[in-house]
Amino acid sequence: MRNVSIMTKLSTEKVELSLVSDLDKLYKKIKKEGDYIESSISKVVNTLDGRIGGYVESTLGDVEQSKKIVNELIKATKDLGVDIPSNAKTAISQINAYESSLNNAKSAITKAADTLLGAI
Repeated sequence: MRNVSIMTKLSTEKVELSLVSDLDKLYKKIKKEGDYIESSISKVVNTLDGRIGGYVESTLGDVEQSKKIVNELIKATKDLGVDIPSNAKTAISQINAYESSLNNAKSAITKAADTLLGAI
């Protein structure tokens, strides 16, 4: 009877050791994948906020520069008593639309970057 008791105890310890080993393997896998995910998210945020955000900022700077030109154009056409050329009107309209889209993109980039960073 004592041998059965010892064997049962050894079997229980083997099962416990097996469970610990299985848990340790799974933990290492989760850690490796989690580290990869965190690294990937950081790269995405850097690209999103850095590169794309930089392009948005640069283009918004161009929009501001175009507004100065538009103001000069409006003043010049008033002084001359002529209408703004249709191609300039189209450009003004499109630039205003782009400005709105770019501001929306800027806001979305900031929110996306904050959300992604909050996930890690």
